[in-house]
Amino acid sequence: WRTIVNKIWPQRMSQSLQVMSVIGLALLLTGCELHFSSFDGYNFDYTGATATNDDQGEIPAAVKRVKVNHKFGKVTVNVVDGDQPPSWNWECKVWADDQESADRHAEEVVVEVIANNEEQSWTLLMPESTPSLNGVESSLTLNVSADTAVNLDNKHGDLEVTGVQGFLNAKNSFGSLQLKQFDQAEVRIS
Repeated sequence: WRTIVNKIWPQRMSQSLQVMSVIGLALLLTGCELHFSSFDGYNFDYTGATATNDDQGEIPAAVKRVKVNHKFGKVTVNVVDGDQPPSWNWECKVWADDQESADRHAEEVVVEVIANNEEQSWTLLMPESTPSLNGVESSLTLNVSADTAVNLDNKHGDLEVTGVQGFLNAKNSFGSLQLKQFDQAEVRIS
């Protein structure tokens, strides 16, 4: 088993993940079902009490570049009509062992928004991994003008970009990527 695990998992993976993988493989080979998720040091089973958090705002007209560093959910970028101002909306749901922990974690999981000159950024901030945090599902939607430069980095969630005609850099780990109506855009995907 050790040889198989060493070939499958890179050296930087923790021993606990290797052990869980070997156990999981053994259970699957014997016909048992197994479900576990480990994301960036967080182990989620999405059970228990839930709580939510959200935020929203306008994107100033001077902003020409947007940057997103997100995880555990979908990021959507749409182009606004000329009548609508650029805006953003964030929603989050957390799972925890009990309601008190869920409420506390919902307050700890936030989207940090920084605007300076011609750039605005959104970064999902989370508490350190704790046994009482059983899951996080975050959703961020940006409504931008068509010529806005968009830089996206999303982990463990989908990216959907529609209508952007400026520069688009999209990095997505462990999720799908959908690009629609981007014929004029300069696109870099990693």
